[in-house]
Amino acid sequence: MFLLLCLSALGHFGCVVPPTINGSEKQCYVSCSLPFFYDKTDPLFLSQKMVLVSNNDLPVYYKEESEATRTTKFCLRPVRTLKPRAERRTEAINVQVVPGKTTTFIQLDEDEARKVQQHGDAVVRKLQKIHKTALWNVFVGRSYADRIQRGKQAAEEINLDHDENSEFDPLNPRSWSEDTLGFVRNLLQAAEFRFDGVVVLFCVQCDPAEAGVDYDELAWELEKCLVYHLVATRGQLVMNEEGTMSRRGLDPVSRKTKTPGRKRSGYLVYMAYQLLDTVTQDQIVGEAVNRWETTNSKIARTKTTVQQTQ
Repeated sequence: MFLLLCLSALGHFGCVVPPTINGSEKQCYVSCSLPFFYDKTDPLFLSQKMVLVSNNDLPVYYKEESEATRTTKFCLRPVRTLKPRAERRTEAINVQVVPGKTTTFIQLDEDEARKVQQHGDAVVRKLQKIHKTALWNVFVGRSYADRIQRGKQAAEEINLDHDENSEFDPLNPRSWSEDTLGFVRNLLQAAEFRFDGVVVLFCVQCDPAEAGVDYDELAWELEKCLVYHLVATRGQLVMNEEGTMSRRGLDPVSRKTKTPGRKRSGYLVYMAYQLLDTVTQDQIVGEAVNRWETTNSKIARTKTTVQQTQ
């Protein structure tokens, strides 16, 4: 027994013990150091009732690393409503609001529409320059914007990123609630659109004094103007319904969908995008199949038209 204790001590300090002791049955056990062997018939082993250590009981260590990502960006250009023959501002997008007997008409002149188109092109160029890669596809959408809810009790500390005491400002995203951008992400997930980032392009503030103006429709006019321009210039990138119709040889037609909720602080127009570096193989195969179907449908329509003319 004394010899077994000595051998065990030597094994604990790094010595290798041969697996033969008095010719009896031996069992190898895992220790914190090098392995050593015990005699299962030894009384010392039976009295101590040693338990075999399994690999599943060993602890697993991990290290957490956090990385800051800029998934949401803001490149806001001011939008203001004005009545006919009112003074216009060159730095802003001026939308005319013409009151009628029953409804209010919203008009976007050609010069103001050109500002919307130039702003969209500038944002696309900036994104490709920032990420140093090309855009695979884009999706233009519309959503609401709400201000931060005020707390019932006066806070001793004020968060600089979200100041509850500030009023709603369409050009200051810090005055927007967190649900505003969260709802945009939910819309993109519901549309099954894979995106690497979202850029907010325009934000229109609702004026309670102008009760007859539909600001949701005003934001839709901006969205429609930008979508038609991207379809005409970058039709292969646009994942909106208008872009799909254009690739199939149809005239793009926008359908207005009302933004849910009432008494919003404002409405925004955003553009979600996916980079070329994050495109999956499934997307490439799907795009190839879609182009094949589009080409065949165009050929079939051409044959039908020729046969009808003959």
